[in-house]
Amino acid sequence: MKLLGSLVYFFAFLGATIVSGMIICPDVQNKASYVVQYPSPISCSEFFKCDNGIPIVQTCPNGLHYNPRKRVCDYIASARCNLSDYQ
Repeated sequence: MKLLGSLVYFFAFLGATIVSGMIICPDVQNKASYVVQYPSPISCSEFFKCDNGIPIVQTCPNGLHYNPRKRVCDYIASARCNLSDYQ
């Protein structure tokens, strides 16, 4: 059972790594308070937060989707996620 859990984690990490390769973050963020975020192209409940050129995957709590207009995790109806917008 431990092996199965490890494999699930590995493939989830691998998927996040592949997707993060498609996200291009600015190398330098001029202000520490300015946060650069991008919606995930494969999951409504994930988004990427840039940290000095490195996209870091973030996951919204259960039942919420990332809302790119508000730049927060939001109720599904408010977020209006449409993955085809990003593909």
